[in-house]
Amino acid sequence: MPSLSPSETDPAARILPCLGDEIFWTPAHDATGDWAGHLPLLFWAAGHADPRVAVTLDMSDGTAHFALCQAVARLDLACQCHGILDLPADRAAPLASENAEQYERFSQLHPRSFEPDAIDLLVVAPAVNPDLLDRLAKRWLERLSERGIVLLHGLSGADAGTLDALAALCEAHAHLRLDHGNGVCLLAVGGAPAEPVATLIDLCRDEAARLRLDMILNRLGAEPAPGPASGTPRAANPLASALAGLTGRRPEPGRTGRGDPSARITALAETSAVMARQRDAARTELAGRLDEIATLKAELAEQRAQTRDAQSRLVEGGIGGDLLERMIAREKRIAELAARNDDLIEQVETLTLQLDTRFDELAAVTDTANRTDSELLKTKKALKKAQAELREAKSRGKDETRIDKTGRAEKRATLLAAREGQLATQVTALKTRLELLHQRVVEMTAFENTRGLDTGRTRRTGGRAEFTTLEALHSEFAEAELNTPYFDSDK
Repeated sequence: MPSLSPSETDPAARILPCLGDEIFWTPAHDATGDWAGHLPLLFWAAGHADPRVAVTLDMSDGTAHFALCQAVARLDLACQCHGILDLPADRAAPLASENAEQYERFSQLHPRSFEPDAIDLLVVAPAVNPDLLDRLAKRWLERLSERGIVLLHGLSGADAGTLDALAALCEAHAHLRLDHGNGVCLLAVGGAPAEPVATLIDLCRDEAARLRLDMILNRLGAEPAPGPASGTPRAANPLASALAGLTGRRPEPGRTGRGDPSARITALAETSAVMARQRDAARTELAGRLDEIATLKAELAEQRAQTRDAQSRLVEGGIGGDLLERMIAREKRIAELAARNDDLIEQVETLTLQLDTRFDELAAVTDTANRTDSELLKTKKALKKAQAELREAKSRGKDETRIDKTGRAEKRATLLAAREGQLATQVTALKTRLELLHQRVVEMTAFENTRGLDTGRTRRTGGRAEFTTLEALHSEFAEAELNTPYFDSDK
C-alpha cells in the first residue's frame, strides 16, 4: 500500500490548498473598524459559499458590505446583495451614494426583511452582544437557506452573557471560531453548506489546522494599508493581482490604478520596512534556536565523555562484552543522529536564503505584472475611444476634412490594437514566470513537510531522550519557517 505524504495526512498542511486567491485581495473601499481585520475571511466566504442572496445586517459603515459587493463584482457572481440600513439621513446618504455609484446593478440598501430560506450569506456588521444574538436567533436564522452561513465578529471583547449565547449557537450548528483581530465566527446554519465551507470547518476541528488558518488570516488582515476617503478605490495589491491572473480572475475594472507617485513611493517604503522587520524576526528566532542546539550539543558532548568513561570502567572491570557492544552501538547511533542534525541545520539555513530570494523575485514580478495590467487596461480604453471616433468619422464625413479625420482614426486604432497585443504577450509571459515561482515555493514547502516526516521516523527508531528533544526543537523551527508567509506585501 503506498504511503501518504504529510500534506495528505496532516490537516494543518491541507489548510492552504483550501484557500483561494481571494484572501490576498486588497479592499477597494475605505476599510476601517473591526471588520477590516476579517475581510480576507469575508472575501473567501463570498467566493466559496457561492451565495445567490447575501445580506449585511445593521450597517453602520460600509466596510463589510462594500467588501462583499467587491467580491461579487470581481468574481462575477449571480448574487443580489442587500444592506440592512437603518441610519439617520446624514449618515445613510454617503453610503447610499457610494452603493449607487459602484454596485447599483446588484446591491440595494434598505430596512426591509426577507422570506424564510432566502439568504445564503449573512454578514453581521456590529460586534456581537446578547441582544443582537437573541434577535439573530429569533428573527434571522430561519431566513437562511440550506447552505446558509453567518459571519459574526467581536468575540474577544464579549462579556460572559454574550459568550454563553454564542456558545449555544455554536453547539447547535457546525462552526469555525478564530481568534485573530477581535475574534470571528463562521456559523453553518443550513444543513447543506457549500463543499469548500464544509471542508474547511471539518479540517479546523484539528487544533493545529485551526491555528494555522488563524495565523494566515491574522497576517493578511492585521496590517491593512491606509485606506483613502470613502468611495475612492485603493491601489491594487500587486501580489493579489498576479495570483488572480494565474487563476484567470482579473481585478475589477477601474481598480488597477497606481495613484499618486509620491504616495506609491511612501507605500513601497512602508512595505519594505514591514518585510525587513519580518525577516529580522525570523533571523532572531533562528539565532535563538541555534543557541539552543549549541547548548544541547554541549550536553551531548558531556554525555559522550561519560559514556567513554563507563566503557573504560567496563573494560577494566571485565564486564560482559554484550553490554559493551550495545553501548558502542548506541554511541554510533548518537553520532549518526548528530550528523543528521547538522545536515538539517544547514538545509534550514539554505532554505531561509532561498525563500528570501524567491520572495524578492516574486515581489518584483508581481509589481511588473500589476503595472503591465494597468497599462493594458488604459490601452483598451484608448482603443475603444479611437474606434468610436472612427465610426463617427465614417458615418458623418464625406468632405475631405472628414475623410482625413477618418484616416487618422484608423491609423490610431491600428497602433493601439498592436500595442494591446504586445501588452497581452507580456502579461502571458509574466503569468508563466509566476507559475514557475509558485511551483518552486510549493516544492520547498513539500520538502519541509517531508523532512518533518523523516524526523518522526528517527524518533520511532529509538535513541537518547535528550537527542529526541533536540530533533523536536529543530522540527518546531522548521514548522515556523514553513509558516512564514510569502505575501505580506499590501501595495
